[in-house]
Amino acid sequence: MCRWSLVSALVLLSVALPAPVALALDYESVVGILEEKCFKCHSEREKVKGNLALDIEEVSNYIGENHPIKPGRGGESDLYLMAAHADTHDPMPPNGKGEALSGSELRKLKEWIDGGALLPGEKAKIEENLKESSLPTEILAWKNSAGQEMKASLVSVRGEEAVFRLADGRTTNYPLSKLSPESRAEALKLAGEEE
Repeated sequence: MCRWSLVSALVLLSVALPAPVALALDYESVVGILEEKCFKCHSEREKVKGNLALDIEEVSNYIGENHPIKPGRGGESDLYLMAAHADTHDPMPPNGKGEALSGSELRKLKEWIDGGALLPGEKAKIEENLKESSLPTEILAWKNSAGQEMKASLVSVRGEEAVFRLADGRTTNYPLSKLSPESRAEALKLAGEEE
């Protein structure tokens, strides 16, 4: 009986305590992979094939909803799908033209994109926002325009993106335009930026 009480107490404590904040990866976390496996064909330093440059000076031009790197959606991003040799995309590198990304490198690339495809300096801004955020830390249910639900607390609204802390403690950027009208209005209201 005592053993179950202790286990129950530990479970309740682990649910009640907030998860530690583990920020998403930033560009510095994946640049080594990109340099080794992609820059030969996709860098201003070498050459730019397929109208895609992944070096720091250019990569921001390829991040966004209608670009090869879709922040917060690694599994839908062309860059990831090409690197993963998905059936729906041309494989990168093309067969026989270089070494493909390993499983761990693909996971890291996807994690970077899923976490918002953060560029240098953006992670520090998010960390500062987390420290200074006066928004409620309560985890809420947010819906996207397709009706899919995400459980997260709102950290901030930056321009056209909301920064959410997911239930597992990671942060992610999400385009406001992809939230349902109700969730978008709630995010703007909580951030003090009414529509």
